[in-house]
Amino acid sequence: MITLRLTSQKDSHQFLDDLERDLNEGGRLGHVGITLSDNDKRDILTLNEKYVTALKQNIEQRFDDCLNIFSCFHVFNPMALPDRDSSEFQDLMGQLL
Repeated sequence: MITLRLTSQKDSHQFLDDLERDLNEGGRLGHVGITLSDNDKRDILTLNEKYVTALKQNIEQRFDDCLNIFSCFHVFNPMALPDRDSSEFQDLMGQLL
């Protein structure tokens, strides 16, 4: 699950869009005057690819035996709950009570 999220983040390139928006005039970092060339963007994407690949390998290597256990903690994620107004939420609460 963790490695799937890393892959999703890497493939979305959202971080690069966010960086460009921050560096543009009026962005959070617009005053520093940094611009990204196409070559800079390729370098950043390549670095990100290598970083995420190494991170995934290290996570899997270190925690391979207990990744299933970690995934069980997903039940404590409040973002995983259905919307309070949905019938799915009502059914879930009915089961718990």
